[in-house]
Amino acid sequence: MQVRSLVSTTKLQVNYGDAIALSNLTMEIPRGSSLAVIGPKGSGKSTLLGVLAGTIKASSGVATVADRMPALVLQSTDVDRSLPITVRETVSLARYSTLGVFPAFHFRRSGSH
Repeated sequence: MQVRSLVSTTKLQVNYGDAIALSNLTMEIPRGSSLAVIGPKGSGKSTLLGVLAGTIKASSGVATVADRMPALVLQSTDVDRSLPITVRETVSLARYSTLGVFPAFHFRRSGSH
């Protein structure tokens, strides 16, 4: 499935009590493009980014990131000290998807000697 746009909002509004932080914001940011969010203090920049990150709930309208509703998943900051794995091993876990279980074999097959 091809994602049409990376970020889109439709009639997005965010209120803080009686104060309107964002009003009727409709936009689409195509995949691969860059965007700078600039404006004076209190203009809603952080509110917009908070909605897109899923940390601020919109009062009305819709915001999507990669065709999904933004969501926040809280992560535990506590580490189980009895976990038998080093930091190096944890970081190297990310390489399994590229290198596989036997990285030396992967490099030999790809032509690197």
